[in-house]
Amino acid sequence: MQHDICNSADWRHAEEASLYLAAIVSSSDDAILSKDLNGMITSWNTAAERMYGYRAQEMIGQPVTRLFPPDRQEEFAHIMERIRRGERVDHYETIRVCKDGSCLTVSVTVSPIKDRAGTIIGASAIARDISAQKALEQQREAFVSLVTHELKTPLTALQGNVQLAQRRLTRLLSQAVQLEEKQQQSLEEVLTLLGRSRQHMKVQQRLINDLLDLGRIQENKLELRWQVCNLVELVDETVQDYQMVHASRLITLDLPTQDPILIHGDRDRLQQALSNYLTNALKFSPDTLPIHVRMCLEAQVVRVSVTDHGPGLPAQQQQRIWQRFYQAPQTPVQGGRKGGLGLGLYICQQVIRRQRGEVGVESCPGQGATFWFTLPLLAETSWM
Repeated sequence: MQHDICNSADWRHAEEASLYLAAIVSSSDDAILSKDLNGMITSWNTAAERMYGYRAQEMIGQPVTRLFPPDRQEEFAHIMERIRRGERVDHYETIRVCKDGSCLTVSVTVSPIKDRAGTIIGASAIARDISAQKALEQQREAFVSLVTHELKTPLTALQGNVQLAQRRLTRLLSQAVQLEEKQQQSLEEVLTLLGRSRQHMKVQQRLINDLLDLGRIQENKLELRWQVCNLVELVDETVQDYQMVHASRLITLDLPTQDPILIHGDRDRLQQALSNYLTNALKFSPDTLPIHVRMCLEAQVVRVSVTDHGPGLPAQQQQRIWQRFYQAPQTPVQGGRKGGLGLGLYICQQVIRRQRGEVGVESCPGQGATFWFTLPLLAETSWM
């Protein structure tokens, strides 16, 4: 008798759970459907009706590939191959065709469905319409590309004019021994103002270059000039350049005893990544505390890191900072201004990954941060 009561209770709990799950599926704003291993649709929720225009009666028993455009029919086989291996396909972007022939850009997650014995018998798919979001992104990227190109030409001309004016004023001051003290002082003030203007223009140039790189990355047109590089030399030169420009700051450098350490990559782009790390470290770290640059060998990769003594980053921000346009909120900056677009670390990540490397950060709030990247060594580079 007790056994029958337990079975009855278990049955009621299972039925309640099933009804609860059905209510969630029915009320979801995302299209949710299930299919067997042959791709035949076995369930179709209300949101799927709204999104695709087909009623459940029209789609249950039909192949899911009915929603696929002609050039994406092979996508089904690739997805189901992973499902049969018990894998989940997370948030991949694709195109689906509605009943009226229109196309939607959707983000889809597909998960295996198992029976009581644990055997995979089908798959569930959750689709979210991201067409409006993608259209907005494309408009923004087109606008950024247009504005960037329109700004680059006049800024380059302005930089040239300022440099020319600086050279002429410097020559005039060196030759005009008979100038009155007041006149000489006025010319020196103008020269100082031109120098400041040039620094501001360098900041604007960096922002424009970041936007141009963003466009190239989005269009998969970021060019790399591959060559064999001595990374020890590259890191040393970059740090020395920064130390020269920021003479009042201390930048320590810890290099391995082995020289050269050879990698295959784009020298300029690697220097760009390291420069971004150094710029951020100087920006967020107190003037009185040093910046530490370290390079070390780990198995078949070389690791370059930049450590600061700034405010640090909480765990939830350490992944987000690599996203486009993301800037950590309420982060104190030396000088009081951030002066960036939130693109530098995103570009670093893309540049390093395109050279078969990885990026990362180690940080605790209040204890500074260490930003690093790794690159594979050339096969002939050995340190064992």
